[in-house]
Amino acid sequence: MKEMEPRTKQLLIQLEQRLLTEHRDLSALSAEEQFRIIADKVADHPEAITPVPQQGNNELLQKLKRAKERGGLLTVKFGIDPTGPEMHLGHAVPILMLRRFQQMGYKIQFVVGDFTARIGDPSGRLTGRPILTEQQIRENMRNYFEEAGLILDLNKKGRTETFYNSEWLGEMRMQDWLPLLQRVSASQMFQREDFQKRLEGGSSISMAELMYALFMAYDSVALKPDIEIGGIDQFLNLYWCRELMRFEGMKSEIFIVTNLLAGTSGETDSEGRFIKMGKSKKNYISVTENPREMYGKVMSIPDEVMWIWFRELTEISSEELKELKTEVEKGEIHPMDAKRMLARVVVGTFNHYDRNTIEKAERAFNQMFGKAKQLIPEDIKVITVTGGSRLVDILSKATGESKSNLKRMLASSRRGGIRILVENEYIPLTMEELSNKTVEGELIIKVGKRRYYRIQTAF
Repeated sequence: MKEMEPRTKQLLIQLEQRLLTEHRDLSALSAEEQFRIIADKVADHPEAITPVPQQGNNELLQKLKRAKERGGLLTVKFGIDPTGPEMHLGHAVPILMLRRFQQMGYKIQFVVGDFTARIGDPSGRLTGRPILTEQQIRENMRNYFEEAGLILDLNKKGRTETFYNSEWLGEMRMQDWLPLLQRVSASQMFQREDFQKRLEGGSSISMAELMYALFMAYDSVALKPDIEIGGIDQFLNLYWCRELMRFEGMKSEIFIVTNLLAGTSGETDSEGRFIKMGKSKKNYISVTENPREMYGKVMSIPDEVMWIWFRELTEISSEELKELKTEVEKGEIHPMDAKRMLARVVVGTFNHYDRNTIEKAERAFNQMFGKAKQLIPEDIKVITVTGGSRLVDILSKATGESKSNLKRMLASSRRGGIRILVENEYIPLTMEELSNKTVEGELIIKVGKRRYYRIQTAF
């Protein structure tokens, strides 16, 4: 690979500086410029902005113009159900869209679905979600607030409001629901593709799941937002937000949907589409991942996924992305240099853009894989054990992996296997060694691609 030209190097430096700008102020931009920024990041769907902007009839642009005239009087809603213990980068995509509106000076309505979490959003699922206890929901809520706070300014007085949808859904009576339910066609609810697949597969759909979209949509009736943000998997739910507002004689919100994020593995489904990031697929990165782990996991994604992540997880414009991709394809920029920039920006985005944190994460990666590769990383985990302890027991406790899963890892080159340092080389352990080897003295073990352990016996 030839040395990077000064012009190309400067391109990367300037782009990274822009992408690592923490406090962007977009409030002084014209309505047209704000619209272009939003439209540049919506989902690849013809109705990603609904109503669809048309020549001479662009409702979103008109709302932005009126808001500019009235001093930023525009409310933008986003809701999330705390159905899991943590958010991953895929959850962050619509929240990053919400942040753009916040940076434009508009009012944010952040809705925690503590009531709807008792049901669980059935969108895209072939089975019902496990029922959560109230304690689980409360614990998840605490985590979600902390994690959303890595992206949004949830303490911005007068510009950010936080709501729990149990505040209104928990107080509603059947006589409040009847007028709405009488206007909703049951057959229309059953037409959802995900429900059809479940019925065809012999699975059932609970009445609570059937009504989920209406419960979620009532949040918009209660809060009367101008705009709502969600992932593309929320498209039908957001449609019902507009409908229920219309039923109640209100001006229907505009909704904007974002793409689902491709998972870390780059695997595709039977139709050639990237499988979305998700905990069940174990192809995710938590927004609170250790920065060193986060950097390493970003560096491990396939190159074709890298371009998707640039678009969805950074503030790169479509023009900048096209130019960057062209430079890589021409051989002016090595794909690894582009991916390193992505890793730095992703780590920065979820760590308050702290330069020291970014540098430490990159340095740790270089010690393991880069030119400055070291056989034993500086931050290796040290484990002190009693002499004679079995290696498999020690590693199972240290890694949190079951013994059977550790044994499966031995045969998995994709996962990095399990290796032991012998002189100046990591050599794969055998099944016999993993199962029966005991520790006397000191061992250096590498598990997978990024986990290192110095195991030593106590004196």
